[in-house]
Amino acid sequence: MDGLPSERGDEGIFPMTEEDLSQVVCIEQASFSLPWSQSAFESTLRCPTSQPLVYRKDGKILGYAVCSTVYEMAELYNIAVDQSCRKMGIGAELLSFVIRYCAKKGAENLFLEVRRSNDAARRLYERFGFSYDSVRKNYYKNPTEDALLMHLPLKK
Repeated sequence: MDGLPSERGDEGIFPMTEEDLSQVVCIEQASFSLPWSQSAFESTLRCPTSQPLVYRKDGKILGYAVCSTVYEMAELYNIAVDQSCRKMGIGAELLSFVIRYCAKKGAENLFLEVRRSNDAARRLYERFGFSYDSVRKNYYKNPTEDALLMHLPLKK
């Protein structure tokens, strides 16, 4: 896979596999009020435009990201880090990898949406140069909250 190690190593970013899903779903459920289901992650494994990734260390999944590229557009659908491993740079490593991967696939812009109250994620995206585009009012549920749409130009 473009730019990804094909073997299961001790530490780093690797393509997500079916064997990873139970750990990924646990992180997802602990991270979001409306988590993706296991079947949603299974769908990304089968989708030719999606790239589901995991950050693995010593056989344990510490974080994951799911992005998609379609021609000149890319979208970061999901990114999360195990609560016990936050503030260790894993989210930044995953995001950096996603940015490089999407650019290599020919995307000109990377889009994402984030809860208005998710200050940690917003700071991370801002640090990487994402800018705010618009707001989707009351997009998120449980609790109801706006989604902020952001993008990063990949072609300079």
